[in-house]
Amino acid sequence: MTVTPTRRYKPDVMPPLTCFTVAALPKPGLLSRLIGQKPKEHGFLEIQNLLAERPLESLTAGDVEQVLSTYEISRPQAAPRLKEMYRIAV
Repeated sequence: MTVTPTRRYKPDVMPPLTCFTVAALPKPGLLSRLIGQKPKEHGFLEIQNLLAERPLESLTAGDVEQVLSTYEISRPQAAPRLKEMYRIAV
């Protein structure tokens, strides 16, 4: 007699991280809109949203680099915040 499991673990189908929640991006102020500046804080919120919406395995360094580039955040500027996100996730 063979027993077939009713539920199998699928390592390639992992849920998004539950320690992050999707955050709405606040509307930029008048001055920021006039000069076309994007608040750097919005970049970190977008990265947080990626972590909340997508499984970790589906995120690439390119996804994070794209957000950092869009908001003109350098790697040294981003490192402390990204390390904090990593600490929360792990």
